[in-house]
Amino acid sequence: MKVSNRWWVWTVAVLMVFTQVNIAQASAQLDASATVRQTTDQVMKVIDEATGYFEEDPDRFYNEVEGVLDNVVDFKSFARGVMGPYGSKKMYVSLETKAEKEAFKARINRFADIFKDGLVQTYAKGLLAFGGTRIDVEPVADADKAKKSVTVV
Repeated sequence: MKVSNRWWVWTVAVLMVFTQVNIAQASAQLDASATVRQTTDQVMKVIDEATGYFEEDPDRFYNEVEGVLDNVVDFKSFARGVMGPYGSKKMYVSLETKAEKEAFKARINRFADIFKDGLVQTYAKGLLAFGGTRIDVEPVADADKAKKSVTVV
């Protein structure tokens, strides 16, 4: 597979993950569909505005997208999930000294920051490349809301 094909496959996978993100407690007042719709609208607004300044100030663009997503995505938990057993509570509990546990926490935080930066930049750049794209968010069926404590949109 060519590098460019891998990049697009990875970008599509990232976009799919973001459409299935668990909604943070900060948005508990909105149902899941409304939160995803509102977040999508905010990100698309940032993207529309970025077409005028991205080339001169890409960091501004990434920071604005990250600012929107920080409100609804738990990047630290997401990163720990990616780390698998190396970021698990079981691994943390198995550590014997306070120094080992502090080093573990520092590794988790460092990885989460790097992971978030890479994910946001790839996601944002991919959406910027598809400027003018329309994204529709389907509402969650009432039957689905009643069955689950966590809603995936």
